[in-house]
Amino acid sequence: MSMLGLSICRRINAIALMGTKSLSAVQASLGHTEVRMTQKYAKAVALLSSETGEKASSIIFKNS
Repeated sequence: MSMLGLSICRRINAIALMGTKSLSAVQASLGHTEVRMTQKYAKAVALLSSETGEKASSIIFKNS
């Protein structure tokens, strides 16, 4: 597998772990020594989830 493929898999795994609400599990999975870096991932995932939900709602209710 290429380095890019490994990087993508690593991040997908981290995003999946975010669902467990265990920042320490995500931190360990990514090998971060500082929790601040893991918190950046958590914030990005939260923003993406929020925006995706809002977009989905606008599409659903627009077509109703």
